[in-house]
Amino acid sequence: MLLYTYVAVVVMTCTSLLLSVAGSRIELSTTPEKVVQGLTSSVSLRCSLLDTTDVTSAPEIELESDKGEGRCNQVTDTVENIQNVISVTLSKVGMTLTPLATVSVFSPPVSASTGNLTVTGHVKGEPGKARATLEVTWDRVTLQEHGVYACEIHALTSAGRLLTFASRLELDVVSPTVSELLERLEHVQAEVKVSRAMTEQALNATKEMKQRVRKLESSEQASLSELKETKAKVAEIQRNIHDLDLARQELQNGVSDLNATVTLGRGHVEQGLVRCGHSIHDWVKDNSGGKFSLHPVTFSQSYPVPPAVMIAPVQFWIGNYQAITFGLETLNVTATGFVLRCYMVNQVTDIDHLNVRWLSTAL
Repeated sequence: MLLYTYVAVVVMTCTSLLLSVAGSRIELSTTPEKVVQGLTSSVSLRCSLLDTTDVTSAPEIELESDKGEGRCNQVTDTVENIQNVISVTLSKVGMTLTPLATVSVFSPPVSASTGNLTVTGHVKGEPGKARATLEVTWDRVTLQEHGVYACEIHALTSAGRLLTFASRLELDVVSPTVSELLERLEHVQAEVKVSRAMTEQALNATKEMKQRVRKLESSEQASLSELKETKAKVAEIQRNIHDLDLARQELQNGVSDLNATVTLGRGHVEQGLVRCGHSIHDWVKDNSGGKFSLHPVTFSQSYPVPPAVMIAPVQFWIGNYQAITFGLETLNVTATGFVLRCYMVNQVTDIDHLNVRWLSTAL
């Protein structure tokens, strides 16, 4: 790798060589340093202006002209860190300089080439770090990128004089050797092996996922069958409720007729409501496996003879929407009262809030 570094000072029409600038230094480098055609994926060329001493303690550069002859004289012992950078330009050296990219205080980093370049950079760095940087990156390197490249950084001293920092570097793009090609081939084969293993894992995961989907579908079919059966039971219970509603309506119609009869003074009629309670907490078991509860009822006024007593459920709750067989009956009907018996044939579920309306009328 060849490296040429020089610093030029331009003051109006005079140009002199600045022999000692310890405060600021130009640096031009490539990453990676070795570039092999077809094997190196990308290459970066970076040019920076670096601080090399403490900014607060460095002396200033003093440039003076000879008053007698009007020519520029050389500075020998004063140095300052350059703080104001105007522009940075990267070019390829040939018969003439061919610009690649530039950045300045007037424009952001731009590419001056039609090649596959990515350009980054700035001219407003921090003290103690890179004052300015310009970097170009080739995504695909060919033999056309082989050659010498130049960097120029234009800056101003604290006195307002123009400095031009310059450096050159040769980018050597070489053809791959047989050993390098074999090494790359082994690397590619290893990557293919890893890729195949990952593909096989993905296929196994896909197979396992399909099996899970089939199990879920089978479970879903079973759930649908159970849901269908449950819906049939609910429909049957709803039909039973509908029949009870019809019976209750008929009873209410009969009550209305009896009330009309009472209004006309044709007999002694009484009515009331019996709450049978909860089958779990308030009922007792019988010998047939069912449960029952007894509720004595006393008439407010005695009848001459035992009256006719009619009963009907007006409200009840059934747990778990299960089919249930329950019944109501009157026991020991006398002129002064009777006993209501509420019962259920089996215990597959419970019944609650069973309210029974009764009506008695003289015979």
